[in-house]
Amino acid sequence: MQLLEQEIFQVAEMVWMAVLNLPIERQQVAVQVTEQDPPLACCVYISGEWEGTIILCCSEALAHRAAAVMFGTESHHEPLDRVRDAVGELANMVGGNVKALLPGPSRLSLPALIENADYQRIARESRMQSRQAFSCEGEPFLVTLFEKLL
Repeated sequence: MQLLEQEIFQVAEMVWMAVLNLPIERQQVAVQVTEQDPPLACCVYISGEWEGTIILCCSEALAHRAAAVMFGTESHHEPLDRVRDAVGELANMVGGNVKALLPGPSRLSLPALIENADYQRIARESRMQSRQAFSCEGEPFLVTLFEKLL
């Protein structure tokens, strides 16, 4: 799956530019998100010939910025439902494009907000194939690809 790392970067870059018109940068080390700025995470499940999960995790500040751009406001305090919708849509778009790179046929679930317990369950039932750290306007986000253990 190492071959997918460049493709995942290209997918994330394409989604961010197409949807948000914001450039991203690849980070060498996963940037830490502090407790004062808790991360927001959404996942999409892939089922079919290849089974796994794609998780998009970003800082709350980046989630609010994405929602403001997507909904055409310039507020830094978007309502929580819009913030969740924005992160879910970004996860869905990244997931759909990554799914196209994996063995198929397969299906993509609707995006779901995940909490720490959900993440721990996914990690126990899967093998991490790729984790890539990015930043957008100085705010961190991660794209993680897990392959389900059979």
